Amino acid sequence: MTTNPATNPAIGLCWGTVEKASLDQMIDLAGRHGFGALQVRPGLYLDARKAGRTDAELRAALKRNNVRVEVIDTFGPRLPGIKLPDKIAERDRAGLQMSEDEGFALAEALEARVINLPHYMGRPDTPLPQIIDAFGSFCERARRRGFKVSFEFIPGTGVSNLATGLKVVRGIGNAGVLFDTWHMSRSNSTLREVLDLKPGDVTAIQISDRSREHMHTTKPYVPMTGRLQPGDGDLPLAEIVRHLLKTHPGMNVAVEVFSDEQRAYSPDEAARVSAAAMSRLFSRL
Repeated sequence: MTTNPATNPAIGLCWGTVEKASLDQMIDLAGRHGFGALQVRPGLYLDARKAGRTDAELRAALKRNNVRVEVIDTFGPRLPGIKLPDKIAERDRAGLQMSEDEGFALAEALEARVINLPHYMGRPDTPLPQIIDAFGSFCERARRRGFKVSFEFIPGTGVSNLATGLKVVRGIGNAGVLFDTWHMSRSNSTLREVLDLKPGDVTAIQISDRSREHMHTTKPYVPMTGRLQPGDGDLPLAEIVRHLLKTHPGMNVAVEVFSDEQRAYSPDEAARVSAAAMSRLFSRL
């Protein structure tokens, strides 16, 4: 994955890996560095529209760069147990506050395949049946609009690990977990659990790496930072990705690296570094 390669449909770019990039820049970076798909937060689309870009222009840019939008990450409606703080980070505001209809319209405009709906900022003591009922109802409405839905398990919420995430999504035809290797490691989900995943259990993938030292630190967890490029840590990423692609052929594997080092790069350099890391990882599959 170097400048102007044939785009790899299996490898995706998450917005968090190039936080300073606009949607237009993300599309261009994906095409330039060989990413086949994007995971986009709603605010990027709204900012592009405010800047005068039309839906047709954005779709044309995606087609020109041979890139698709795979996941909208994330938007409402609120799931039970979520109480948004008075002050929300600007980058998160649009996704967390937009209506369901607005979110569906956004996903349709970008021709996205998957909508991510986590229990983000949710109380860990929220009764799981309430979450499952609300999520199932949303999935039915999404199905009627032509979307698949992912549920991202996040430690510290009401759906804190892979096993609980599977309880939420199994039995719903158009839903699966968003499998994030960082959250897998933080929640102490095991490799055996990953290797037991069955076809249809996963609808989206995000990967980053984590060092053994970081896994055993006593320092408080700081969200949205500390993640390593794939291959720079100690997670068995090749084995994980190999199994995920075996059970979910053709699924996009997106790199999501939140770190101070990544933020210090220009968007182009951030995309280049992550593209190289993903290329090395895929060469081991």
